[in-house]
Amino acid sequence: MYTIDRFEGEIALLEQEDRKMIEVPRHLLPHGAKEGDCLQFDGKTYVLDEEGTQKQKERIKRKMDALWN
Repeated sequence: MYTIDRFEGEIALLEQEDRKMIEVPRHLLPHGAKEGDCLQFDGKTYVLDEEGTQKQKERIKRKMDALWN
């Protein structure tokens, strides 16, 4: 699984599960992909992982709630 960390022009920086960053041309990502989205790679294309993205958002929300409450 990969998480879109940020975009730098036409390059997307993706964070791998081992926390290493890779650069991928933005045009190889699914249309509408945005920072924070999770992706799966099937060997030739990147696919949005909606379930992974939702789990990631919930994990971050729990961390933020713990910090601020």
